[in-house]
Amino acid sequence: MNSDLPRYQLIDYALLGGVWALGLYFAYTLPLWWDEGWSIEVARNWTEFGYFGAMKDGKFSPAELTQLPPVSLPIALSFKILGVGHWQARLPSFLFFVVNSLLIYELTGRLFGRAASRLAMIGFFLPFGQKINPILFGVQVLGQRPMELGLLCGFLMMSSGTLSPIRMIALAGFAFSFAIYVKPQPLPFLFFSLFFLGALAYLKGNKKLVFGAWGALILSYALMKLFLLVTGKLIPAPELSSQALSS
Repeated sequence: MNSDLPRYQLIDYALLGGVWALGLYFAYTLPLWWDEGWSIEVARNWTEFGYFGAMKDGKFSPAELTQLPPVSLPIALSFKILGVGHWQARLPSFLFFVVNSLLIYELTGRLFGRAASRLAMIGFFLPFGQKINPILFGVQVLGQRPMELGLLCGFLMMSSGTLSPIRMIALAGFAFSFAIYVKPQPLPFLFFSLFFLGALAYLKGNKKLVFGAWGALILSYALMKLFLLVTGKLIPAPELSSQALSS
């Protein structure tokens, strides 16, 4: 059995490498579409004018449909360092994709075994459309990338058998709060998953998991509200001079 281990590890590395190589190819060649434009526009305005928001008819407007800083800030940093362009906009999403695929591999392996990890990686190659295929969708400039990072980190903390309840609550709660701060859509699913996880743990007599699941749920919601409050204070809508607009 041990002699087979290197062969299976080689398969794992090949699958991960193939996922990343294809992701890099799609990130560079896949045309941008309008949903990515909201974040890219904000990042460019933030880089060139120091304004967090969109532009309409030559004037800056509030960031109504734009993404929060965890989405736009990495793009702005990429623009600042590497210049404004297609692949510079997609680079942060690709890096999120690399980390998220590693976390998926680790989480599925921890919960169901390494065979499940390999199946998860194979699933990345399924030939679905642009909005469904994990690789095609995974490298696009969307808020789902940092949201996925937060959710995956949170569930990794929840599945840890070595963390104390307090550390589990703190780490998982922070990770989950980051996820629902970036994109609030997962909030109802996160609520039910953690609530019923705690309920099942209670029926099984696992007090540590009860404390961890319900504590992380409460902390994540409280921190999400705090993050939104701080964001509103730190990113006002400043008045920009006509000189800044014409520069």
